[in-house]
Amino acid sequence: MQADAAAFRLEQRALRVGKWANLGMAIAGVLAAWLSNSQALLVDGLFSMVGFLSAIVAIRISSNTRRGADDNRPMGYAVDESIYQTFRSLLLLGLVMFGITSAAMNIARYAAGAEMPPLNFNVIVVYFVGICATCLALALIHYRAWVRSGRISDILRLEMLAARYDGFITLAAGAGLSLGPYLSTTPLAWMAPIMDSLVVIFLCGISISMYWREFRGGLAELAGVTAAPDVLASAETAIIPALASLGMNIREISLIKQGRRFQMILYVRPARPVTGRRVDAATHAVKKALYPVLGRVDCVLVPTEEGRDLSLAQIRPDPTEAPA
Repeated sequence: MQADAAAFRLEQRALRVGKWANLGMAIAGVLAAWLSNSQALLVDGLFSMVGFLSAIVAIRISSNTRRGADDNRPMGYAVDESIYQTFRSLLLLGLVMFGITSAAMNIARYAAGAEMPPLNFNVIVVYFVGICATCLALALIHYRAWVRSGRISDILRLEMLAARYDGFITLAAGAGLSLGPYLSTTPLAWMAPIMDSLVVIFLCGISISMYWREFRGGLAELAGVTAAPDVLASAETAIIPALASLGMNIREISLIKQGRRFQMILYVRPARPVTGRRVDAATHAVKKALYPVLGRVDCVLVPTEEGRDLSLAQIRPDPTEAPA
């Protein structure tokens, strides 16, 4: 319990640091975009604003994941982390599409003869240096907290990846925008006035794959998709000795991941009739065996001969039998 409390404090501290850092970067992005006439800086600032709003929600969800099952949530609150991952990724995908659409419209206006406002590169350089340094520090803070808390927090992992990726796209945007002045004397001079929009489209296009992957991962957890085969194999290997010592054999395993916790329904075939006390002892032994492998697991143990897939013929009443 002390280890869990220490991990919770690490996670909360990292998320609070990330919240205020993202707010600072969001304000800096909007202000720098106004001073420099750069759409890329505005999009970068909006990403940071999403990070700030997400951190507020993440702090609350981090607290909820410590709560056990109750009458309102009989399966516990771990699934909140999957909900957070899904909708944060979906929100960022929406922001990416907004950035691409806005940049494409700017390019269309330029092609139609509109003048593009000149960029203020002094502001851009200062902004990119400061934001890249902040993102690097933030990614290190989240990574350290994630490792020290046992690498089980999907929230910290997602925030670490977001900070790392935000720093990368900020650096790439700065490099792309800095090329603009040097293109005026080359055959690519036509790109110079719309370099800002081209950078936005390029970076947003790269972002889509990562956010789509996170969205699919969160959606799979919400849908109750079976855990990865290697995870399932590790769990089975860990619990076989514990069950064998109690005279039970594994019939089937249903294992799904929800946030930082796993939900397991374990179908076992007892070698002899069992009492409720023996079922409780076996459940406790399974949880204890799984803790070094998967962390805390919510496990329901079901003694059965057939497993989860009882045929209709087996469960439908026989019309020839007299009712009891």
